[in-house]
Amino acid sequence: MRGFTQPLPASTDPANTRGRRSEGILISALRLLITRVPDHVAVRVITAVCATLTMFGFVMFGVLSDTELGPYLQQIITVSVAVPVIVVMPFASVAIKLVREYDAERSSAMALAATDPLTGLHNRRRFLELLERDLALFRRMRRPMLIAMLDVDDFKSVNDSYGHNVGDLLLQAIAAVCLRCVRTSDVVGRWGGEEFVLLLPDTEPGGASVLLERLRIEIAATFVSDGTGRPLARTISIGAIALSPPVAGQPARTVQELLDDADRAMYRAKVGGKNRVVIESPRGSDDGSRPV
Repeated sequence: MRGFTQPLPASTDPANTRGRRSEGILISALRLLITRVPDHVAVRVITAVCATLTMFGFVMFGVLSDTELGPYLQQIITVSVAVPVIVVMPFASVAIKLVREYDAERSSAMALAATDPLTGLHNRRRFLELLERDLALFRRMRRPMLIAMLDVDDFKSVNDSYGHNVGDLLLQAIAAVCLRCVRTSDVVGRWGGEEFVLLLPDTEPGGASVLLERLRIEIAATFVSDGTGRPLARTISIGAIALSPPVAGQPARTVQELLDDADRAMYRAKVGGKNRVVIESPRGSDDGSRPV
């Protein structure tokens, strides 16, 4: 539960993010044309562009070779239109379909790579990426934010007594409750095992306390079958840190430090008797702790 020290994935590196945003306008426009515009429109646009470029090439050839273009203008126009229609249009149609199929497969693969297969929540890697993004917004916009870690109480006994299938059903049920309780702007992820993580942007400690308490109560009232038809439920312990807008001159804490703080708060909820919520301020803040 405690002491997570795994390094952040390379995809969260701001340099990589800047690199992905540095595409040229032409490439971005071409991608938008191929993936968003109807096929017949995209083919016509590409054909028209190729015709224009072909005509421009003939004209430049005539200018550079001091050739009188007047007698040949009709032929230039005919060839500039005919070549793209005969050659480019069929290949453009096939190419666009292939690109769209590839784009759909890539999007599906990216979604699978960012999703926990058991619960359908964001996996650890994706949650860290979103946390980096929202933390940057938090520092720039100076709005409150909260990070919470949830741990299912006595979950090992579920797997030991009823088997992993029942344990998986319980985790899925808890994930569904989390998604039902949070806002669309909030982020829910599975941290691993029986641990979940929440990211609540634009959330003051008071509002977070209400949400997390509701989440704790609803999960405690959630039942799954233990395999014999009898209901089985478990409680959760929640530890959270409330981030206030940074003070000028105060060093910014890293993502790893903030997660460690949330983990420590969750550990205090465990030690305090389980089935409870503890909200604290990050270490180094003067706000102190606010157990719920």
